Amino acid sequence: MDVEVRHLRAFVAVAEEESFTHAALRQRITQPALSRTVQQLESALKVQLIRRTSKRFELTAAGALFLDHARTTLANLDRAIAVARGNTTITLGFSWLLPTPWAQDMARHLQDTAGIEVTFTRVDATAQPLARGDVDAVVLRSPVSPALLDSPRTIKLFEEPRVLACSNRSP
Repeated sequence: MDVEVRHLRAFVAVAEEESFTHAALRQRITQPALSRTVQQLESALKVQLIRRTSKRFELTAAGALFLDHARTTLANLDRAIAVARGNTTITLGFSWLLPTPWAQDMARHLQDTAGIEVTFTRVDATAQPLARGDVDAVVLRSPVSPALLDSPRTIKLFEEPRVLACSNRSP
């Protein structure tokens, strides 16, 4: 049996929700159908991805590795489909207060000139969502982690003045 996109989507939903019940609601299918789909995936891969008990949910080591690759694969597939349909969306991640005027202006410019919609999403661990393909770009504060510089291109956007405010009562 071949691995199908539905298998990947089912597995990612279960892993992210940490619940077959919640993942089934998210996927709009019944819980037994979702369980069968994940079992089919494990059978096709010949590896257990999820340890199931009545009280616990846990990804196996193979499941955790597969999850990262499945997310990347699905993100790439979703982008390819969007490009083919002509409705490209770029997801911009940020780990701090988004520079609202700059970001909104840039998003409007991309929409007006290239038909590209920009969505914004908060990310806490900046390198991982970029590496997994969860976001297309990330706005970071300097300095940038060396691990992030290995693969993606980085561009310095602007200088940001910093101010320290202290109480008069502080020693």
